[in-house]
Amino acid sequence: MRHPDARWDAYLNAPDPDALTAEFMSRGVIFSVQLRDTSDGLRGFELKDADGYVLFFGHPRETSS
Repeated sequence: MRHPDARWDAYLNAPDPDALTAEFMSRGVIFSVQLRDTSDGLRGFELKDADGYVLFFGHPRETSS
């Protein structure tokens, strides 16, 4: 069971979440949260697996200096 303060059950590093989103969409995957930039500096999306676990696929956003 996920800790009450945790947003996800698992964080999976996806170097290119935009490309992964496109591939998943082409296969009919249903997203629980669409691809987006989060307020804490990540870019990614969420899925719920068959057992109800919340999985985040993404990576830190590029920052400009």
